[in-house]
Amino acid sequence: MNKRKRHKGEWSSMETVLTYSVRELHIDLLFLEEFYSSEPFRKWFIENTVGLDSDIVKILRTEHSVFELERESDLEIAFEGSKGEVLFLIENKINAQFQPDQADDYKNRGIEYIRRGKCVEFYTILFAPEGYIQMIKPSHNFDFYLSFESVMEYFETQDQMGKRANYKMNVLKKAIEKYQNSYLKSGSSSSEYQPSEVNQGITQFWQRYWEDLLVRHSDIPMPKPGEKGPASTFIGLG
Repeated sequence: MNKRKRHKGEWSSMETVLTYSVRELHIDLLFLEEFYSSEPFRKWFIENTVGLDSDIVKILRTEHSVFELERESDLEIAFEGSKGEVLFLIENKINAQFQPDQADDYKNRGIEYIRRGKCVEFYTILFAPEGYIQMIKPSHNFDFYLSFESVMEYFETQDQMGKRANYKMNVLKKAIEKYQNSYLKSGSSSSEYQPSEVNQGITQFWQRYWEDLLVRHSDIPMPKPGEKGPASTFIGLG
């Protein structure tokens, strides 16, 4: 039986059946599943980062939410190379602000991993909507940037996945729309984050934390917080 192939860009008119608000954890787990279970996805990833002519042989390890040096990698994906382990440290963003020096912290963790002998080579990766990447790229340096849109184009070619591909594209589509809506709401293309949904309890916590810091530790810099969304659970100082 002939399978109908989706045309590039057709995802924009797909019926959206997801009813939950997509968060970065959903994106983390979507990519984690693909790295763990899909050879075509791993090949696509390598092709769009270090290149298929690299000496990477096979997948060794997939890890989620790895804390080292007081910071977190969303994903750490290890491959076998000709000289040892090659590690990809991955950050996923939808519309959240970067923490101070977050991109540099990824590189510092990689350097420390090499020092410890955990890997012989590392690369830092940002997965995010294309608009987000273009906005932050001048000031947050990763080795490679992969857009959600490009991942959706990959899934469009995976006819053997059937409706699973549609589901994953819908998750990414909703993440892109969440990014777009958060900045359209503010009427600004600046890097100042405007949440698409405001959580009053979290917003009040940030405000009171900032006020208390001014009183108790005025020497520690912290920008005055604005409205916060439900995912704003990490307070960055500086």
